[in-house]
Amino acid sequence: HQEALAMFQEVLEVRRSVLGPRHPSTLTTQHDVAFSLDNVGRHQEALAMFQEVLEVRRSVLGPRHPSTLTTQHDVAFSLDNVGRHQEALAM
Repeated sequence: HQEALAMFQEVLEVRRSVLGPRHPSTLTTQHDVAFSLDNVGRHQEALAMFQEVLEVRRSVLGPRHPSTLTTQHDVAFSLDNVGRHQEALAM
């Protein structure tokens, strides 16, 4: 999992510099980094990154876009992982 996280982080850096931070491909990679952070037990960092991706996806893609909804699901899952169960249910 650590190796995958490192690879996703490298790709994210490149995509941010080449495509910009709001490009859908950059957001997909940022989502993957958050998922990898969660997989290695860095739940707070994962939650913060998922929340950031959700905010930008809502702005760029809209609140009903499938990618936005996937990220919203993962924010709820991350909230649950850090013990914020009521907030997770409200998502």
